[in-house]
Amino acid sequence: MRQTHLRNLGKIIHTKRYAIEITDEALADMEQLYNRITYSLLSAENAMYQYNRIADAILSLDILAERVHAMGSEPLCQ
Repeated sequence: MRQTHLRNLGKIIHTKRYAIEITDEALADMEQLYNRITYSLLSAENAMYQYNRIADAILSLDILAERVHAMGSEPLCQ
């Protein structure tokens, strides 16, 4: 966990930074969604856009991870 600083109206705010990993289960779900959009909706470009959008959202949790609760099925919740 690294420390980082955010600027907020001229003030420096110290925040925690977390290491984020996308689980195999999440990757499988993302690939399933990608395949459905690609082959059912015939839109590979939209499929890649959605895949990247989801991955970027997950990876953005390195700062302020508390804003989203961990899912009960994830190993780190136990």
